[in-house]
Amino acid sequence: SAFTTLSRLAGVELVMQAMRENPGFLKPALEAITRTYERYLTRALELGLHGVFLVVSAASHQYMSPEEYTEWSLPYDRRLLEA
Repeated sequence: SAFTTLSRLAGVELVMQAMRENPGFLKPALEAITRTYERYLTRALELGLHGVFLVVSAASHQYMSPEEYTEWSLPYDRRLLEA
């Protein structure tokens, strides 16, 4: 997922801090990662991809509430599954 990718690149603690303190900074990054994955998945499907393994490691009570997941990860995760 975009949130997982960003968390691995920047560190989950920094991403969680940005999510809560500077959401205007975080959403464009999630959008950019999601658009990149959408293009990748579209091309992979054209080439014969048969399945996707979507990692959503930050979607845990350890990191965020269900409400935070609904706002910060779910919309981007759905877009990848729809791609």
